[in-house]
Amino acid sequence: MHTLAVKYRPSSFAEVCGQRAIVSILQKQIELKTFKNAYLFAGASGCGKTTVARIFATEVNKYLLDTGEWASSDPIEIDGASNNGVENVRNIIAEASERSLEGMYKIYIIDEAQGLSSAAWQAFLKCIEEPPKYTIFIFCTTDPQKIPAT
Repeated sequence: MHTLAVKYRPSSFAEVCGQRAIVSILQKQIELKTFKNAYLFAGASGCGKTTVARIFATEVNKYLLDTGEWASSDPIEIDGASNNGVENVRNIIAEASERSLEGMYKIYIIDEAQGLSSAAWQAFLKCIEEPPKYTIFIFCTTDPQKIPAT
């Protein structure tokens, strides 16, 4: 049995409430295919950061197959609070350098990004500054002050 939050979680941008400006910007990037390699979604708990990140990731990776059918690749979701060490980040970096087999982009959603240790952020820094071409990182946080300024 799913919780009400999971059962009624929006699955498309049209279903998202209260984030019109953000949704509009993300939809425009999808329309123009002008994606960035890193995003930071910050806000209060329950405001829809992870939900919007999931929808965005799914939309980015939709592509038309030769058969005329739509297909997509699921994003890779990682809980930053539980996977907050340097070794966890090094594993993510190693995986990020490999091209996605299912979609155009390999997309990582790092939820609770404020939970990453300082050493983990330092390990992540070069990968975020010079990311693999077809990799997108979406960091979701309730406490953006804990994210390093760099």
